[in-house]
Amino acid sequence: MSGRVVVKKKPTISLCMIVRNEEKLLARCLASVKRIVAEIVIVDTGSTDRTKAIARACGARIVSIRWRNDFLVARNVYLKLATCDWIMTLDADECIAQRDLGKVEKMVLKECVSGYEFPVRNYINESNILQEWRSSSGQYPEEEICSGWFLSKSLRLFKNRRGLRYDGCLLQPDVKDSLRSTGGLIGESMVPIHHHSRLKFQDTPDIKKKQMRYLSLSVKSLKRFPRNSYLHFNIANILFLYTRGNNARALAHLKKAITLNPGYIRSYWLMALVYQKQKNFSAAEAALNAALGMRTRTALTYALLGAHYLKCLDLTRAEKFLKKSLAIDNGCPEAHFSLATLYRVRGDLRHASAGYARVLTLNRNHTYARRARIEVTREVRG
Repeated sequence: MSGRVVVKKKPTISLCMIVRNEEKLLARCLASVKRIVAEIVIVDTGSTDRTKAIARACGARIVSIRWRNDFLVARNVYLKLATCDWIMTLDADECIAQRDLGKVEKMVLKECVSGYEFPVRNYINESNILQEWRSSSGQYPEEEICSGWFLSKSLRLFKNRRGLRYDGCLLQPDVKDSLRSTGGLIGESMVPIHHHSRLKFQDTPDIKKKQMRYLSLSVKSLKRFPRNSYLHFNIANILFLYTRGNNARALAHLKKAITLNPGYIRSYWLMALVYQKQKNFSAAEAALNAALGMRTRTALTYALLGAHYLKCLDLTRAEKFLKKSLAIDNGCPEAHFSLATLYRVRGDLRHASAGYARVLTLNRNHTYARRARIEVTREVRG
């Protein structure tokens, strides 16, 4: 008696996206995952360019909705429309490398896992940010658009289950709690998503407009979720980086963020920078020491402490912390930059020049290092 072989159906994937005026990057995003998705669901929130035409040409199913300044509503729309076994979400300025698509196909075969968090490589030229910036090494062709990137993490692939919905704040709604309520195990993907926001926002005014929209959404969300530490941090971060005269307001939100989530190290880093802006160096030092006292001692914490003592002209302590930073991560451009500046202050122009050159090997777009090296070269010749 011969047994009948049962062939399991290969799980299918719906690509779901929210778009608006994405004609520049949408085709690139869709092409990157076309091989592994069975359908494309596009929620358009008011495009006036060729976005919809590009989506149709790629075989997408499109639904248009009125934008209500609420990502929560928009994301739940595509959950209702997706028909495949799994849902993948991407933004138009993101893509997945072709060589990693096979890994994604294998991920959806694991029945015990209901969702995956992906590492997101956010490509950017500025290494002097409150993120642990990594220099582009050529591992992926997608890296070459910028000199480096910082890493974040996001749930981007999950089973399409009945009753699934996004919840939480309007700016960054999450489906994770809903997925877990259905008994879902969330796994960790090793496949990076490549995020190229600089291809979309190349001008500073455009970036600022985007951040102002995020500020408005964060403030609106805070009325519903006053104890959300992420919202308090995000408001403080935008106020500090993109507005003037709001340092006191930023500090108030940072203090609240730390009260709600004392383990989030970036709050202490940002607080130190705000205090430095106010010339309150003792408070800045206290914030950085609080970060240093946390379980994870990162290269960036030591680099920020070293830069702080350099501002205070305490060169001995500055050198100590900068060298500790580089002992942890010799690829930290800001630690190299501060150490080179320290040598310059001491009059050691040879080591200063070498230090600035090292910064430029790590971050070819480091404007301050390039300018400083030119100045040091002139000082040596003069």
